[in-house]
Amino acid sequence: MLYAELFGIVFYALAAGLLFSGLLFRIRRFDRSALLALATGFILQTAALVWRAVQATGEGNLPLAGPSNAFALLAWALVVLALLVKLWLHLEAIAAFLLPVAIFCSAVSLFLPEKAVHATNAARGFLFPFHVAVLFVGMGSFCVAFLASLIYLIEKRELKAKKLGRIVAMLPPLESLDRLAVRSLVAGVFFLTLGIGTGIYLAHFVWAEDWVRDPKVLFSLVTWGWYLLLLAVRFSAGWKGGRFFALISIGFAFLVVTFLGVTFFFPTPPTQVLSGSHFFRGGGGSWT
Repeated sequence: MLYAELFGIVFYALAAGLLFSGLLFRIRRFDRSALLALATGFILQTAALVWRAVQATGEGNLPLAGPSNAFALLAWALVVLALLVKLWLHLEAIAAFLLPVAIFCSAVSLFLPEKAVHATNAARGFLFPFHVAVLFVGMGSFCVAFLASLIYLIEKRELKAKKLGRIVAMLPPLESLDRLAVRSLVAGVFFLTLGIGTGIYLAHFVWAEDWVRDPKVLFSLVTWGWYLLLLAVRFSAGWKGGRFFALISIGFAFLVVTFLGVTFFFPTPPTQVLSGSHFFRGGGGSWT
């Protein structure tokens, strides 16, 4: 299914180009073509992920395990959110800026190894795929919040400087960006809570109390706590504007450290195996 993934990237790039061109030059007929290209790429990538999952399951391994699948899943989640942002909120600019990130993640997934992880009885069933899916949707939601915050800060600075150029004209209003960032934070915290909860249950079921020392778990809890604190100060103290969006950017830095830094740079015991976006301890070549 390598060709499906490659063609999926091509269609994502075509959709991004059409969206940016339509926004810059105000050509509305590009909008439908961009949506068609985006949907085609999404179908191709979904088919490739399903094929990977079926193949791994048939070999007795965990579906979609390893760094390659982690980046592919993140790209898939970003495209899902781009479609929702475009079709539901009609924020084409946000969808356009999300697609290059999804393209990058899809391209990276092609160069990383697929790590086979044997599925023990504890990892079988629907709970592990559910755990992985909600984690990546949560991470994608935080990416949307960060992107909305970044665009908000740039647009506000340009408006203060009275630089009302074509780029500013194509961006959504500040109020729309604020609502999108908050909604994305709420969705991200919800899905991350589900992901961490199911992950701790699975880890405790297999490792007993040993899961507490895993760096991925600790960093995930720090990230979750930071975003929860942001929502608390937003709804209780009414924080908004540049200060609030700068704090969202700090939370996104925590997310990147959790997703990439801990996984690739923190040493882990040789008994650990990589599964999805996590390192899990296993015995005799099995996980979880």
